[in-house]
Amino acid sequence: MVSRRVLLLGLLLVGCGDGEPSADVPGFVEVAIGSDVSQVTGLYFLPDSDELLLPTRVGTVEHHQLIRGGSRTRLIGSFEVPVHAETDCGLISLAFDPEFASNGWIYLGHCTSLSHSAIGRVTFDPDDPVATAASYVTILELGHDDAEQPWHNVGALGFDDEGALLALFGDKTIPALAQDSTSPLGGIVRLFPSRSEDVGGYTLPDDPAYGSEGSPLLWAKGLRSPWTGFLDHEGRMIVGDVGQGAYEEVDVIQEPGANLGWPLHEGPCMESCEGFVDPVRSWNRSETHPFVLADPDAVLDWPRVAWVAPGVPPGLANPYDDALSGVVLYGDLCVGFVRVLELDSNGAVVRDEALGHLANATGWDVGPHGDLYAVTFADRCTTSPGASYGRSRLYRLLPTSTP
Repeated sequence: MVSRRVLLLGLLLVGCGDGEPSADVPGFVEVAIGSDVSQVTGLYFLPDSDELLLPTRVGTVEHHQLIRGGSRTRLIGSFEVPVHAETDCGLISLAFDPEFASNGWIYLGHCTSLSHSAIGRVTFDPDDPVATAASYVTILELGHDDAEQPWHNVGALGFDDEGALLALFGDKTIPALAQDSTSPLGGIVRLFPSRSEDVGGYTLPDDPAYGSEGSPLLWAKGLRSPWTGFLDHEGRMIVGDVGQGAYEEVDVIQEPGANLGWPLHEGPCMESCEGFVDPVRSWNRSETHPFVLADPDAVLDWPRVAWVAPGVPPGLANPYDDALSGVVLYGDLCVGFVRVLELDSNGAVVRDEALGHLANATGWDVGPHGDLYAVTFADRCTTSPGASYGRSRLYRLLPTSTP
């Protein structure tokens, strides 16, 4: 995806640590948010700007600007999107249109009900939040009437170099759908959104990945709960797939038509593996896993939730001496470890090192000076229904934390 945008696939597991978090987080410095925003599901800098959008699970999108040398933000405004917000469901992801500078289009991934998710679009007017909300049109709605839980919904959105929108969709807790090529659920969808401002819908690619027998929307399959993902500078799709209970995965998809294996296997495939793409990295729930042991601040509660994010785009000036250019950042939402992964042109790992600790991170993006920023959802990893989620936090990755 041209998109450097990485987002939450609405999760019940929403942070780590009780009480007020300290600003002294290994590798990071806190940037004060100019509001009491909570349940933030992503972080998006407007293209070529020091302004950013913070979407929340309940459907509010706050518009902020970095001020005072990037030490804090000020709230400029906000707009509302009607969403179905229930446990994992809500406003989950955003993406900017490739022509955002001229058309102001923002795409939103969100739940419309317990069983269905949609990709919608608004025309962003920072001076008129009512007009922004009123401009909403539906691009695509997917789901399954048999879904019994508001889980495994739409995930990350972004655009490829041909102007196609790619979107991650979970299996809606019906695992067999992830191996059904006639269903786009449990896979990656690819489509061309309508180019008319007041008209929703989409057109299909001329060359569907699964031919005339499969869903014309489907680009790859075999995913359970793909929370985050992006297209890297090599054109590969990098996906963080949240496991059922055995493994968390970082998947690298080199070409359309790939099958990541769920539910026939979770994590590394052990038998009958022909035709499946193994994860490039995976971890289990052991408290002695090397990724956990490498993080002295690791939180050892039972949940494990994989995420991925892009590093600094290659060629962009940044304060990290290019150590984070073109890499994959990945980690675990609840354990809190943050690692950096470098891949060669064939997708093989050439570097994998600990980068720091940040529990509860739900969104990452690159700021106007090449700095990496991360946002957190709230203050806890498991939250009982009706409990207070606490405030979201914004952090900047320090240059001294690079390997």
